[in-house]
Amino acid sequence: MNTLPSAAPGVAEARVRAAGTLPWRRRKDRLEVLLVHRPHHRDWSWPKGKLDPGEEWAAAAVRETFEETGLKVRLGRPLPLSVHSLPPDTGGSGGRRGAHRRKEVRYWAAEVVGGDGRLENEIDDVRWVTPSRAQRLATYRRDLEQLRTLTASPVLTRSVGIVRHAHAVSRKRYDGDDDRLRPLDPPGEARAHDLAPLLDAYGFTRIVSSPSVRCARTIEPYLETTDDTVEVAWCPELSEEGFEARPGDLSSIVDEALAGSDPVLFGSHGPVLRPLLKEIRRRHRTPGRETKRVLDALARDNLAKGELVVLHIGTGSTPSILAVERHRPEGRSRS
Repeated sequence: MNTLPSAAPGVAEARVRAAGTLPWRRRKDRLEVLLVHRPHHRDWSWPKGKLDPGEEWAAAAVRETFEETGLKVRLGRPLPLSVHSLPPDTGGSGGRRGAHRRKEVRYWAAEVVGGDGRLENEIDDVRWVTPSRAQRLATYRRDLEQLRTLTASPVLTRSVGIVRHAHAVSRKRYDGDDDRLRPLDPPGEARAHDLAPLLDAYGFTRIVSSPSVRCARTIEPYLETTDDTVEVAWCPELSEEGFEARPGDLSSIVDEALAGSDPVLFGSHGPVLRPLLKEIRRRHRTPGRETKRVLDALARDNLAKGELVVLHIGTGSTPSILAVERHRPEGRSRS
């Protein structure tokens, strides 16, 4: 746990939001992680950077990693949060002068999937090292907590996402005859575009979704960025009408979708999501208390419209759900 000094009475506290990754790879069956060197700080640390206005944490982690290392990464399980104090703002960075500042950095394990490794943004060197070497090279002791978590559990995990369609035109205001054609409203369209970099951060290569327009349009901005590299299965059984007519088909759909090891995304509607989540949980163990708590909350309360949930599943003969993330439409919550 990180304990921070309290701000003096009457002094405002500002939160600096940043996101980063622990990039990893295997070379000759040996795990290596990547540290970056910042010459202006004279330190070795994990790639990270501040969020842009309105940016999702996970999307920022992938963007900052690419900008600092030239490497394209795919996020895996979340790692421990890092929180520490910063010197009071002098006003030169646009903050309130004299404000007590707290920096919050969210990290993910990240598998390298592309990029040329060209350094362009405030980084003059990177090093791929073993975890034991990283412990000695890292400048800040607080960075070791993320490393310990990475190496204490399966490094390679599979992301299974569930997204509920974004906000649509209400049934009362929709003048069409076929509810499957009911479109997103303007806030829903905006959320669909916000989801695109978030879905890209997890690198979903297979999508199984209801073909209803409001579901299809929620993921289309992401598909427009993938150059036809994502396999999409439009599944009528995941629509409200299809599920109501044949609820028993859901089990075989989940079996087929989860075959293999690629990151997979399900897209559907509120009435279908609880049974869908139940089918996914039935196939995996849930060893962690916090993971179980989040899944139980989802089973009770359901996903919000436009919410993305990502399950991080370990590999092996008896795969477990190791972590769960909730990305709500406001983009500020992660469980």
